[in-house]
Amino acid sequence: MKEWWERKKVKTSRRKIEKENYTFWNVILDVLCWIPELVILPIRLVYWLIKSVGRMLRNIVDF
Repeated sequence: MKEWWERKKVKTSRRKIEKENYTFWNVILDVLCWIPELVILPIRLVYWLIKSVGRMLRNIVDF
């Protein structure tokens, strides 16, 4: 068990050393990926709202 624990500690310490920092370019790329989602989300919400109201009205009329 002790050998396993020692190997695990070495692996985790190696990961910490090799870990890259979050850079400015990572932030820019994340923002560029999120912009389309933030623009499309309100359009999708309005579409779903209209679609659900339309189904509700159709069910009331068919009743």
